[in-house]
Amino acid sequence: MENFWKDFPEVTGDLERVRALLRRHLDQAPEPLRSDLDVLFRQQGKGLRSALVLLAARSGSASVSVDELAASAELLHLASLIHDDVIDNSPLRRGHPSFQVQVGLPKAVLYADLLFAFCFQLVTRGVSRESALAISKIVALMSGAEILQLNDRFAPQPSLRRSLRKTMGKTAAFLSLCLYSGA
Repeated sequence: MENFWKDFPEVTGDLERVRALLRRHLDQAPEPLRSDLDVLFRQQGKGLRSALVLLAARSGSASVSVDELAASAELLHLASLIHDDVIDNSPLRRGHPSFQVQVGLPKAVLYADLLFAFCFQLVTRGVSRESALAISKIVALMSGAEILQLNDRFAPQPSLRRSLRKTMGKTAAFLSLCLYSGA
């Protein structure tokens, strides 16, 4: 994460605050959960989704805890990556063994569900009902898009429309949510 944001010091400080909030939240889990969650925490990506929330907040008039929204975006992203790796049976994520390889398939699914729950705990601490509803709609869209992708796994060539629908549901909708919730 450090190298990606080095030219944006205003984002770096905000992201460090969000990472500290995530760390405090995950540290509340009992052992051995905390050790497994620590693996995920150390393998985080660039923090793009939380950065989008934070940058949108700078340009808007957010009156809620933007740090909690940004942290919830990271938790939602981590949970969706775990589910994605489970569904695709991916052995690697970001150059490391995927979480399912490290902890086993059943535990990986349950950890992803736990991260979803942590996400919603953070969301309910201070965001508007409208933002909470938007987040739940995006989770439904992401899940539906993942199901579409799974259904198309053995299709010779899915239509362009169907491929775009999956991309809209899995990526574009989530990135839009990050910008919307921060503003």
